[in-house]
Amino acid sequence: MQVIKTSRVTLNKSVIPTLFVFTGVWIVGLVIASLQPVRYQVARYGTLSHLILHAIAFAVPIFILQSVINRRTLVWMSASGALLLAIGIELAQRSLYGNRFEWRDLFADILGVAVGMLARPLPRENPVSILL
Repeated sequence: MQVIKTSRVTLNKSVIPTLFVFTGVWIVGLVIASLQPVRYQVARYGTLSHLILHAIAFAVPIFILQSVINRRTLVWMSASGALLLAIGIELAQRSLYGNRFEWRDLFADILGVAVGMLARPLPRENPVSILL
């Protein structure tokens, strides 16, 4: 069993595919939950719990990914991808259901990504290692 040592954690090489599966499940689950036409009361638009769910939905996966990624550029790419996903979901809701673009939801998503990234310091990198 090959072990990968990073500045963050020590990973078994078998954990890396698990992270990809986690990311895929998170994306699919978030898209399905966001695009369903019927919402539970806790997730209704305009409630505080709705915005908290948005923030949590983006903070937790970013925190988990940042905990194991040891390259600053990959952390920023993950955060950028999460924000593009948030924008894509809002645009899909608008085109599927005629909803207006929910700026408060996008702000809560951005806040969630920021909280997920700020929960741990960014990894330090040697400028040469970024290019390798």
